[in-house]
Amino acid sequence: MGGLRDLPALVERARDSGLLITLDVSDDRPLPAAIDSTVYRIVQEAVTNALRHSQATSVAVHVQFRPNSVELSIRDDGQARDPVVLGHGLTGMRERAALLGGTLAAQPVRPHGFAVTAILPLTAAEPAKAPA
Repeated sequence: MGGLRDLPALVERARDSGLLITLDVSDDRPLPAAIDSTVYRIVQEAVTNALRHSQATSVAVHVQFRPNSVELSIRDDGQARDPVVLGHGLTGMRERAALLGGTLAAQPVRPHGFAVTAILPLTAAEPAKAPA
């Protein structure tokens, strides 16, 4: 299972497929395991969708740490379907984010492209404290 530290290798594999891809991670702090794997899976699925479905030539991946959340933005320059067709990939990304109390949006971007944005709260992954 992948995590934040595995994103550079994911990006390299996408480059090997001919995709121009950039990765910007604002911080290198450790994440709770559930959030770490969700970050990886969302980026992986969004990049895979760009390769398979949108005829994209480039993808920009941004991972931004906020005080109480980590925010993902994956944007490609391909041909997006409008309206968005919810396949297993998009549904799975939304479900992963929701399990952590987060949100995920996926929509076409004008004039070309598709964007996936997710906000995952960091506090949701903290274990509940036992009563004193």
